[in-house]
Amino acid sequence: MPGSDQLSYIIGAYLSGRGYYSEISPEVPGALHTPDVMAVKPRMKEVKLRFEKGGAPVGIIYLLLENEWLSTEEIVRETRFEGAFVIGVLDEAKDNGWVKEKVGRNGSAGWALDLYKIPAKECLMVMSAAEKPSDALEALNELSGSYDKGYLAFPYPVDDGFLHKCSHNKTGVMVFDHKTASVVIQLAAKRRKITKIRAYASLCERAVINHSVRASGQSY
Repeated sequence: MPGSDQLSYIIGAYLSGRGYYSEISPEVPGALHTPDVMAVKPRMKEVKLRFEKGGAPVGIIYLLLENEWLSTEEIVRETRFEGAFVIGVLDEAKDNGWVKEKVGRNGSAGWALDLYKIPAKECLMVMSAAEKPSDALEALNELSGSYDKGYLAFPYPVDDGFLHKCSHNKTGVMVFDHKTASVVIQLAAKRRKITKIRAYASLCERAVINHSVRASGQSY
């Protein structure tokens, strides 16, 4: 029976085989916990743009995902970065087509998204739960808001009582059957609302960029 580390690699490989870009133990901005596996379903049009332009500066322009236009001053205030740094990043993002700028009558600049979109259709997070399933469920709940669907992974089938608890928390259950070397979805996860937009956008962007860098390295 596989341990937690082995189970993470098995689930990561399983999701990769289904068209996801998988990562093991990625750091989640602003979170206390780290998922054992994260997997994003890429938007291929957005992947192509990143091959051409590189990554987008999500740590600043994420604010524009929920606002039509923001002034430079508002962006500086919200991000708490130095003004000159923010302006430099925004100017470069404009050159790459990620954002667009308009100048008001008073000479102040306003910013909105142009070509930029979050480069993934879906983000999954998975915790290995063979040893401490309740702790794994609690960790997924703490990460809620930064992923679309969450799963617990087990190397054995889960009893009905814990399945009910997972269902109540919108959490799915994946089971690795070591006899058939296959992964079975014992309980499908329910989609959660994205409330931590910076974390979500950053994770999706980083996964797509990391995969693109590896793919580029393999092509030469």
